[in-house]
Amino acid sequence: MKKILVPTDFSNLSLLALDTAVEIAQQSKAEILLFHAQPMHYMISADPFPVTMMPNLDLDLYKYEVEEATKKLHKIAEAPIYDGVTITPILGDSYLPIEDAITQQSDVDLIVMGSTGAEGWKDLLSRSNAESVIRNSHCPVLIVKESDKKFKMKRIMVAVDFETRVSTEFIKKLHATKAKLTFVFINTPDGFEDSHTTTEKMFKLGEELGIKEMDFLIYNYYSIAKGIIACAKDMKTDMIVLTTNSRKGLSLLFAGSITEDVVNHCDIPVLALV
Repeated sequence: MKKILVPTDFSNLSLLALDTAVEIAQQSKAEILLFHAQPMHYMISADPFPVTMMPNLDLDLYKYEVEEATKKLHKIAEAPIYDGVTITPILGDSYLPIEDAITQQSDVDLIVMGSTGAEGWKDLLSRSNAESVIRNSHCPVLIVKESDKKFKMKRIMVAVDFETRVSTEFIKKLHATKAKLTFVFINTPDGFEDSHTTTEKMFKLGEELGIKEMDFLIYNYYSIAKGIIACAKDMKTDMIVLTTNSRKGLSLLFAGSITEDVVNHCDIPVLALV
């Protein structure tokens, strides 16, 4: 992992996402791109018959806010608490919707962003923006929630269904962090499998991923999404990893509400692999 993108609106939650990214960067020696797109403000014309219907950009206000945002970005990047980690400030295109401005940053290996979850409001950290970023991202997206606990990547839960492909490349990156990976299959009444069948599938997956000693768990629950959340709490995991085939596959997962439910209702970081 070489580059991690962290979108920020300078809120406490976006700074928590940065702290999480720093923890990952320290283990993977990655560079962090601290990204902010300053929204434009438009003036309402007092003329009842304006010559043009185009809104008027308040250039003075926008210039001032861009300067202030630039100062904030550099102040955060140069903070002593982040010594030893390379943090590069980036001021993004303001004319794009924030989710598009984020996903168009193509030269990154991971996006880490905060989300307010199911009760969030419609801004940078809203669930709608988080969902849009996940759906359209070319790289894995880690969603961070408000928490009093400092993020430590020691225990990682990888939820699998044996139908969607698990990214061998990114699993290797997670292994490189020295975190303990546990692969979990949620066994539900409507898709019940006997333990012998599931165990065989787990061993086959381990061979495909090149994992000699695979730690796995079969967790029985009445629904997949709630089972993932319940299992993560029981395991006291630091991060949940959800796997998908592609952007299309991820959109289908969202349509089925599995990834959406986990992202919106879980209070620990959720990493969506694409």
